Amino acid sequence: MTKLSIIVPVYNVEKYLPKCLESLIKQTLKDIEIICVNDGSMDNSLAILKEFASKDSRIRIIDNQHQGVAKTRNTGIEQSTGEYIGFVDSDDYIDIDFFEKLYNSATKSNSDIAIASILKHKNFFNIYNAKYTKEETAITIQDKIKLCEDKKHFFFYAWNKIYHSGFIKENNIKFSEGQIYEDVMFAIKALYYSNKIISVYGTKYHYIEHKNSLTKYKDKTGGKEQDLVKAYSELQEFCNSKNIEIPERLNYYTKENFGFILNLYKGKYQSKIQLFNIFTIATISNYSETRNLITILGFKIKIAKREIAKERQENVFYQYKKDKIDITKVPPAQGLLRDIQLANLALLKELAYVCEKNNFKYILDAGTLLGAMRHSRFIPWDDDIDILMFREDYEKIVSAFKNTTRNSDIYAEYHRDKDTNSQYFIKIKHKKCPFLGVDIFPLDSYGKHLSLKEQLIETNKICKILKHLKKEINQNISNKETKTILTKTMKEKILLSSANENGDFVYGVDFAHKLKNWFLDRDIVLPLRKIQFEDSKYTTVNKPKEFLKNIYGDYMKYPKKMKILHYSYKNLTSEQLEAIKKLGEKV
Repeated sequence: MTKLSIIVPVYNVEKYLPKCLESLIKQTLKDIEIICVNDGSMDNSLAILKEFASKDSRIRIIDNQHQGVAKTRNTGIEQSTGEYIGFVDSDDYIDIDFFEKLYNSATKSNSDIAIASILKHKNFFNIYNAKYTKEETAITIQDKIKLCEDKKHFFFYAWNKIYHSGFIKENNIKFSEGQIYEDVMFAIKALYYSNKIISVYGTKYHYIEHKNSLTKYKDKTGGKEQDLVKAYSELQEFCNSKNIEIPERLNYYTKENFGFILNLYKGKYQSKIQLFNIFTIATISNYSETRNLITILGFKIKIAKREIAKERQENVFYQYKKDKIDITKVPPAQGLLRDIQLANLALLKELAYVCEKNNFKYILDAGTLLGAMRHSRFIPWDDDIDILMFREDYEKIVSAFKNTTRNSDIYAEYHRDKDTNSQYFIKIKHKKCPFLGVDIFPLDSYGKHLSLKEQLIETNKICKILKHLKKEINQNISNKETKTILTKTMKEKILLSSANENGDFVYGVDFAHKLKNWFLDRDIVLPLRKIQFEDSKYTTVNKPKEFLKNIYGDYMKYPKKMKILHYSYKNLTSEQLEAIKKLGEKV
């Protein structure tokens, strides 16, 4: 398989085409195919293509009638055989190491998309530079969108990126044929369905803006001034269906392009534009504003398009800023996040097996129990699993795993604090995926008296006092060290000395804040019960609603923002990603 297929739509670009092709055949990445799709050019573009093809066998020519750039690109995708796909417009050019750097970064990081910097030229001047200064990856859809925008623009462009052909073809991602802004839906779908994207620095795509740009747009729009509305209608519909929050930079992008459409058609459709401006202002303004507008209508009409398209915070077509993500409708995780969830679920299943064989009790805790109660599965944006175990079983689980596990790659170990080497909690891990894990915390019982709470509260006060003392006397005692020594060591000793097998329960470690939330009445915890989580039922507390309310308060209330991923998975190798997928496939 060829490493990269470069798709070049060609239409009346004889002036710019040679420089474009020269930049392609000189690429330092040699294992490429260059698919040039002539879109019915009426100048010498086809002859230039044939001349270059006679000198370089990697150039393939497809000669079509004029159908527009979207159809041309889609034809190129269908004919491509490369592992990755890239697009270059025939009036632009690229640095000679452009595709090599993108390909190497994409394959090394196992990313479906690699994106590079843009340098925009007009009349021999550089008028815009969208520059990446470091290599950065993004996994979640919101992070991907963020990586594809700067202070003023959202990059719908297809041509400063490469795409893994597998996910493009499997998800039938195509350009919208027969309309302008054909790349809007291609861009958002590619970001959504990709497993990961990576930014690449040190190389550029050179975009040439020239006098024929508007003519080119006029030609392909064919008078369809509503195409922009259609494109962004489709965008909003897709984002709403997938619960993707539309970024504010997209607001700017939409308004800028609306201004472009107005300028494009202002001669032929001036009266319609004026009526549209009146309608829009009346729609997005309150009654008082509309009444004042009617009073000074003659003046307002003249500046309406400028105020609406360039300056107003409200979007002309949609009030995008109000279209925030409905977190209650976030669909289940997909892609890498789902692979991570399933891999951790496999570790949970092994823990449940070991506990059953050794007559140990375990309890779904915290976010895992919250996911079970609210979704019957993982919280859609969560990736880890939290477990409680009674102290007696907790102390035995590490050795029990060594003797009972069905998979020698899965093991239990104490997670030790690097400052004091004191045990903190236990993690269930996999040798090939050490960054994954099921976190196990001890649950202690204590007698019904106030002394335990008082001791713990006093310990917490000491932590706060020492924190302030540090500032006053400038001692070299970090707050982290103080918390480690006091909250993990002293509190654990207090709990162990107060143990009572018939008492109420309290979390065994880490009570640095909100101490009252970690004390649990006995009838909340016992007797244990089963609850559905993903494809099986697991053990949890007797009264999960009261348990979660004790910890979170209104646990059914969704957070304002999604906290996605506890661990940074950005730099995983292809071997590690494969290990995650294989582990999850066993579920």
